[in-house]
Amino acid sequence: MAGERAVAFADDNALVDREAAYRAGIGWFGKNANLLVPGAGSYFVLGSIITTAMYEPSQPVDDGCGSCTRCLDGCPTGAIVAPGVIDARRCLAWLLQKSGTFPTEMRAA
Repeated sequence: MAGERAVAFADDNALVDREAAYRAGIGWFGKNANLLVPGAGSYFVLGSIITTAMYEPSQPVDDGCGSCTRCLDGCPTGAIVAPGVIDARRCLAWLLQKSGTFPTEMRAA
């Protein structure tokens, strides 16, 4: 829009993209604590734009998980200890990003 200002953010930790996307009505938080987008699941890339332009707020997306437990049942390390609750010490995504040696007990033979 003419005369408006905007700044784009993508994966730089200046903004919590998942929460911004949730508040914008793009998806819902699943039982695996990931943001899930209708038609894409958790397979997408997020970015955000902070702008002075005025927009009507979107309605939140309804929780689409229902009684599905695929992520809970399929977590290879059992890191999803309850719907929406992750034990980071067992989460492969977290373990792969933290510094240091990968824990022996989490290695496959």
